[in-house]
Formats: sequence, structure tokens, C-alpha cells
Amino acid sequence: MKKKIILVIFGIILLLFIMNNLFKDKEIRVRIIPNSNDEVDLKTKEVVKKYVIEYLNKQIATDFDETFKNINNTYKKLENEINNDLGVEASVSFDKHILYNKTYNDTAILNEKCYCLYVVINKGMGDNWWGSVFPKFLATSSDEEVEYKSFLYECYKRMIG
Repeated sequence: MKKKIILVIFGIILLLFIMNNLFKDKEIRVRIIPNSNDEVDLKTKEVVKKYVIEYLNKQIATDFDETFKNINNTYKKLENEINNDLGVEASVSFDKHILYNKTYNDTAILNEKCYCLYVVINKGMGDNWWGSVFPKFLATSSDEEVEYKSFLYECYKRMIG
């Protein structure tokens, strides 16, 4: 019985490794970090979030490469629009960032470095809003709590019952 459990765990790890390498760099995420967690700054984050979501809806294409190109070619324009149109001091970058382990909708999102549209409002010291732009676009609320779990422990719990 122990051999079967070890083989199943090994198989899951191997599958995750293969999936990670097959789809490497095929995800784009977005993070919006407010100046602070003060009520005024969190309201500003919500305004910026709505603006960024509208922007992203115009950039998303049916394939990764086109979506990547659209965002890469226009993210500095987004920064200028946030600063000028909204009157909010923000910096926008589009590069690889480390994003840490999370679970969302019962799916493990592993610690990895992937492309991220990164919007930092003023000093960026508050709690961030995040979502996945590609392949799925998530428009979650910023007050949603993210629960951190160990993916392997969750698999182990499911196997044991």
C-alpha cells in the first residue's frame, strides 16, 4: 500500500513538472498595489482596478502571443492614462515577477516567476489585488481573502480520505 501511495505522489509531481514546463510563460497576471490600506487609498485602488480591467479587456486576444504583444506595446500608455486621466500617481511595469503559492477556486497556483502587469500606486505599501489575465481573466473583488495551502498536503489528504 505504501508503494502505491509513493508511486501516486511521484506521478503527481512528475505530471506537475511536465505541465509546468509545457505551459511555461503562457500565463499573464496582474497585480495592483495601493499606496496603503487606508480607506482613501483602497478606494483609489478600486478606481484604478476598474480602469485596468477596461484596459485589459481591450488587450486580450485569443492566443498568448497576441495578448502578450498587445500588453507589452501599450502598458506605458496605460501608466500615462492612470497618471493623467485619473490623476493618480502610479507606475506600471510588464515583466516577470515572482508570485507566491496561492489557492483560488480549489486550484493550486504555484510559486513561480511569470509575466505580470504590475501597477503600483504611489508608494505601494497596501494589500494588493491580483488576477490572471491569460489564459483566464479573473475579475475578483479586492476584499477577497486568499487562503495559502500546501498543494502536496492537499493531495495527500485527498488520497487518505
